[in-house]
Amino acid sequence: MITNKFIKNHYFMHGDFMIDTSMVEDHQNTNDLIKKFIEGLNRSEFSHSLLNQIYELLLKHIYIEENILFPTLPGKVQMDDIIDLEKDHGTVFSNLDTLLKENGVTEKALKAADELLGILYEHNAFEESFVYDYFANEDEEKISTITVPEGWKCRFCND
Repeated sequence: MITNKFIKNHYFMHGDFMIDTSMVEDHQNTNDLIKKFIEGLNRSEFSHSLLNQIYELLLKHIYIEENILFPTLPGKVQMDDIIDLEKDHGTVFSNLDTLLKENGVTEKALKAADELLGILYEHNAFEESFVYDYFANEDEEKISTITVPEGWKCRFCND
């Protein structure tokens, strides 16, 4: 498990102010749900409700990143890094789509779930270490009120 050295009592320290870490908490919650889902697969159980929770959490989280956080980053973070993160989002949804299509315990589902967790470990660690400390307080307050528009897809999602 990745432990982020920047997390202390659910807050990032950034300059003279603290930034709430709901986005980091989303990472941990998502990882925990995926681990639970994989444990179920290993017991020959396919949890549709758990998969739906994972999907909805990632959908909103990625929407917030791509539409609120990332557009504020030019000049602060290398744009190639942001593009790589957005490509990771496409891979995340590709694995989720595989799981939704498999709709049962299969080798393909196990592989997709393992790949999903693996990509998120690396992806999340990078975001938490190099991206989230640019997330402004006013943006944090918007998170709880955001809804994802019907039919929204991430930038690098396959249609």
